[in-house]
Amino acid sequence: MKQPWISYLSLSSAAALFFFIGEHYQWVWLPAERWWVLIFILAISFISTLLHRLGVKEKDPHTLQKAFFTSLTLRLFLSLGFVGIFLWQGVSHPFGFITLFFVLYFLFVGFEIYHLLTNLPSDS
Repeated sequence: MKQPWISYLSLSSAAALFFFIGEHYQWVWLPAERWWVLIFILAISFISTLLHRLGVKEKDPHTLQKAFFTSLTLRLFLSLGFVGIFLWQGVSHPFGFITLFFVLYFLFVGFEIYHLLTNLPSDS
């Protein structure tokens, strides 16, 4: 089974480099909570990957579906809670926060789906 950690690490490194460049050039549109967003996205990606591994190990299509939909539902509710809590507390730039969150969210989900599809056993 291929390891998705290399892609997650490279994507996280690219985001961190982007954030450091933003700090150097003082981009005001980047929210101050950008590091929390990156840490949260990494955490839910890690949890989803663990659930997917459990589903793939069982070699049962129903277990894979349950693990996938459980991780999808868990990620949805945790993400809604994370964004809701940060917006409720008041962020520096709400539009930038939401935009940054969803850009990183969809990038990590795209990499996760790619690794999940490349690791599925063939039915030939």
